[in-house]
Amino acid sequence: MVSTVVSNGETQGKKAFYLAVVLSFALVILYWVMRSVFSLNETLLVLTQIALYGLLFLLAVWGLKKEKIALPVNARLLFGAVGWLIIIWLWYALFIYISGLANIDNDLQLLASTPVWRIFRKILLTWIFVGMGEELLFRGYFLPSIQKKFNNGTSLRRMAIAIVISSLLFSIWHLPDRIVQIISGQMPVVMLIPSLLIVFLIGLGYAFLFMRTNNIFLVGLLHGIADFPLIGLNLLSSIPVSIPLLIIAISGIEIYRRIKSRKPAGDR
Repeated sequence: MVSTVVSNGETQGKKAFYLAVVLSFALVILYWVMRSVFSLNETLLVLTQIALYGLLFLLAVWGLKKEKIALPVNARLLFGAVGWLIIIWLWYALFIYISGLANIDNDLQLLASTPVWRIFRKILLTWIFVGMGEELLFRGYFLPSIQKKFNNGTSLRRMAIAIVISSLLFSIWHLPDRIVQIISGQMPVVMLIPSLLIVFLIGLGYAFLFMRTNNIFLVGLLHGIADFPLIGLNLLSSIPVSIPLLIIAISGIEIYRRIKSRKPAGDR
């Protein structure tokens, strides 16, 4: 009887996972079809984006409940994430200023000339809906769900497999966006594979950071900041903003973990 219950639970979990994957891909395809076919004004475009990521939120929460996956969410993690993000963003600003990867003066002038309500709307849309929506689904739900389904091998091996597969799904999920860019002439077709590879590598970075911190707020808000960092939005070298932000974030977390793990001299 016990084995039957476990088997049924595993079967239901797999069904929930596959359904969530299919629905997430269907939603993003529908979103880009609507953007391409209909001439959406600014307000309708924002509402459509909110609807897409709102549905991703609900899909992730449904999957977590269906598979009984406990995702830590509390005020301590939120405040800790905000503290880390302030430090990470300040180091990022210092890095791009010293390296000359962005013209910060131009960025500040652009911000100063932009209505405050537009800036706050962009922050709300990217930091909360886009960043948290994608991370809650791909790192908060898909990653532990995949890890849960692999019973063989060491925990490190299961973790590595989950990170790779969830990052691959993350990359493919961005395929409709890249196809639209190619059709509209914004990106040459030869850049399709390199672009998706970059998204895959960025997904690996977010997945690794989530595994090391177990803080979905940190990863989600970092993702949102990468999409709208206020300064250095378009780096002069065409390097995605996510890359320096992830390098700084992972380095800072690892240094902190190393310092924290050291025992006082008297305890050694």
